[in-house]
Amino acid sequence: MLTSLQVEKFTKQFRQLDADKNGELGRDDFEALVNRLREDRGWAPDSPRYAKARECYEALWEALKRRCDLDDNGTVSPAEWLAFHQDALYDSQEILFISPQYEELVDVMTNFVRETLDDDGDGEIRVAEYEAFLKAYGVDGQEAKDCFAGLDRNGDGVISEMELLDLVLEYYCSEDPKAPGNHFFGILSSS
Repeated sequence: MLTSLQVEKFTKQFRQLDADKNGELGRDDFEALVNRLREDRGWAPDSPRYAKARECYEALWEALKRRCDLDDNGTVSPAEWLAFHQDALYDSQEILFISPQYEELVDVMTNFVRETLDDDGDGEIRVAEYEAFLKAYGVDGQEAKDCFAGLDRNGDGVISEMELLDLVLEYYCSEDPKAPGNHFFGILSSS
């Protein structure tokens, strides 16, 4: 059973990914998100950065469709989204490591986040990059700065690739309401 914190995290993330706000996730939502990110970052439509971001969003959508679209209708409903997380987390707890289906999602999400967050490709994420990333998901600048301050555990002003991996894993797997990774996609009301 998902905890109330996990339901809050995953429901918020679903709503952020649902770009057209029709209550289901589909390929068009991911296309809209990557286009918002392109516009916010000022990437040209033919730029390598945009091409890489599109590739990451496409991989994320394909992984979600493969793992979550239980009725095979080409979209993911909120119930399918939460059922996937419930099953994957339960399997992970039962076998004492991340189940293969969840590991795939976490790996794809980490790659997508790394590629779309680290705009200059230097292996470090700064607050401006994080703020631009969250803007595509409808999170305002001040909230993004507040989140970044909590995510930057050592206070050095950057999130390294290793820290990023830890934060994404924490977001998906932690049940601790005080875990900074819970706020990776914006501030949650319950923690």
